[in-house]
Amino acid sequence: MLENIKLILNITDDKHDNLILLYLAKVETMVVDYCNVNELTEGLESFIEDKVVSIMKPLVTGGTQNTGEIKSISRGDTKIEYNVGDATVSTSNGATLTSSDKEFLKQYRRARCW
Repeated sequence: MLENIKLILNITDDKHDNLILLYLAKVETMVVDYCNVNELTEGLESFIEDKVVSIMKPLVTGGTQNTGEIKSISRGDTKIEYNVGDATVSTSNGATLTSSDKEFLKQYRRARCW
């Protein structure tokens, strides 16, 4: 997964490897816990890669982080404002499952066995 993420983000050195690996571990843990699975399928691996890319992209490009969550909606002259964070991102920001992430992951969820 590390090499795929670096390829997508056009990273050719190992400067960001530790941070990418940290986010991979965090997101993988959240996905495995949410889906109640022990092994990752190809679809879940792809989801995790995409999630880490979206977390890392602002850090690599120096831009701001868009969480994808809608902050406000105006109807007159139509204005939709997205929740955008600061350019500096700590290791906990972005490494959460949004409601749209959970909606996507529902297809992979398994019943919890006790």
